[in-house]
Formats: sequence, C-alpha cells, structure tokens
Amino acid sequence: MSPPINANCKAGHYYLLNNCNPGYDANGNPISLATSPFTIPPTSVRSIGDALLDKGVSFKYYGDGWNQDVTNPDSVLDTYCNICNPFQYERRIMTDAMLRTTHIQDLSNFYADVKTGNLPAVSIIKPSWPTDGHPASSKLDIFEGFAKKVIDAVQSSPETWKGTAIFLTFDEGGGYWDSGYVQPLDFFGDGTRIPLIIVSHSPREDT
Repeated sequence: MSPPINANCKAGHYYLLNNCNPGYDANGNPISLATSPFTIPPTSVRSIGDALLDKGVSFKYYGDGWNQDVTNPDSVLDTYCNICNPFQYERRIMTDAMLRTTHIQDLSNFYADVKTGNLPAVSIIKPSWPTDGHPASSKLDIFEGFAKKVIDAVQSSPETWKGTAIFLTFDEGGGYWDSGYVQPLDFFGDGTRIPLIIVSHSPREDT
C-alpha cells in the first residue's frame, strides 16, 4: 500500500487551485472583488520580475492582444489572456506606469524590437487564445505555426540569433492527458509532464 500523502497545507495560508483574474486591469486600475468574485487581491509576493528589476536585467512580457485589452477590453476582438500574465497580479509593476508600460507590451512590439535589434535580455511571449494551441479554443498546429513565426523572426536577425536561446513550452501539456503515470506526491500532486524545447544558435552556423 502507498505511504500516506503529506498534504503540505498550512493553516491560515491561501492556496490557489483554479484560475483567477489578476487584481489589476491592463491600465493598472484595481479590480473590485465585489464585481468580479473570481479575482485575487493585488500581491506583493516577489516574482521573477522583481529579481530582474533588482539586478538591472532588461525584460518584457509580450502579450498578444495587450494593446486591445488596454484600449477596449470589452471588445469581441479582445483575445488577450489576463490570467497568463504573472506581472498583472503584482502591485509593484502594475501601480507604476513607467514599469507597467516598459515591461508589459503587445506582441507587435516584439517583432518591432527584433527588427531594430532592441530585444531585452529576457523576453516572455504569450500568444492569444486563437493561436495558443489550447484544445478548447485553438489547435496544436496553429500554435506550432505561431512558434515558427517567432523563431523565424529571431533567426532573421543574425546578431540577435547568435546570442539567443528560445525556451518553448505550452500550457498544461496542451490540454491532453499525460502519457505516463503521474505520482501523487502531495495534496496538489506533481502535475503532468510539460514538453520543453530549447532552440538556440549552433556554432556550426558560423562555419
């Protein structure tokens, strides 16, 4: 018989088990929990954004559809994913207009930054729901096409490509069952295995 599972849950602590909206809209305005119950309060918990800011490392989160969400979030054309942007939950970034506009931008800015050679040291790219490969709203081959477009854009700039590594992954195993057994290590489990592909410059390309 399997050993007892240690839940690892502490009294008085909050554990998020489902997707909840961030505490801010795209313009940095706090969202009322009274009008949007599936929203968590703004957080001061440190994130990778804080670590990069503290070390002076440039970064941007390029969210597909961000500009639409900033200007007209109620539009049927708004395909931006607010729950996918970790920085939209964070008080430090969302309440500072300069930090918000510098580090959270639209996907169109990524392609412009590639062309001008102005990519930050760390780029996080999130496609919108029609192209993210999620089986509820997209298809995997559409996501593959999106990934290829991003990789092709970087490779088209030799100097950028030479110093770039692209980490390619996607949400919840693409929404499909893991092909292997998932060992329940604690109350939250250890999750399904997520594919990861790393694409980078090869020294052979210089020969």
